[in-house]
Amino acid sequence: MSLPTAIPERRAGYAALTSNSDAITIAGPPQRHRLFILYVRIGRIGAIYLLRTVGHAAIAATNMRRLLTTAELRHSKSARDEFLARPRRPITVVLDGVTQNYNIGAIFRLCDAFLVQQLVICGANVELHKRRLIQAAQGTQRWVPWSRRPRAGEAVADAKVLGSWVIVAEQTTASIRPEALVPVFPASLVLGAEHSGVSPEAVEAADAAVAIPMLGMANSLNVATAAAILLYWLSLRFEEAART
Repeated sequence: MSLPTAIPERRAGYAALTSNSDAITIAGPPQRHRLFILYVRIGRIGAIYLLRTVGHAAIAATNMRRLLTTAELRHSKSARDEFLARPRRPITVVLDGVTQNYNIGAIFRLCDAFLVQQLVICGANVELHKRRLIQAAQGTQRWVPWSRRPRAGEAVADAKVLGSWVIVAEQTTASIRPEALVPVFPASLVLGAEHSGVSPEAVEAADAAVAIPMLGMANSLNVATAAAILLYWLSLRFEEAART
């Protein structure tokens, strides 16, 4: 069977064979903006044969993995009224002395992402119009239920009266790793400021303490980073519990 000796360049779904016989550049449809170079050392005829046999399959496979557009992401969201009516996960986040607006805004965004029941901000004067908070929250401060309390110890005591299992993110002699958590829901996660940490009264009242392993030279993580890790683990445990 004779093999073709030329391939049209820049045609959607085809390939342009370079003149040095060492590479084939497979170009999918122009809107993909992707080029895949296959290096072959089998000469021009072998390269053409490789293209004809596997080229289209390779193009099809790569087209399966693409970035979702903003329109596609928005299409998957509920309408505003439907979203407000959705049941939230039985997780409360308590901020103990976290005062930086960017951190508060970032935690608003995390609470929205994990659909937590409530955010309780203690010991901070929260002003939702602050630029840094708005920048980090990206509008989620309008969707996350939240309240303000003077002291975290009071918020923890009230949560326990309502039957919440309380865990503090703090380095103690009895702290466990996130993957060892066996939470009971409803649950409350208490996060402290980076320098002062969680207040002693909240630590004493908690049912458990969790600490993220620090393998480098630093002793702690940014509070929003720690919140993301711990909320992810709590959400996984909630989903597991919901399936059983």
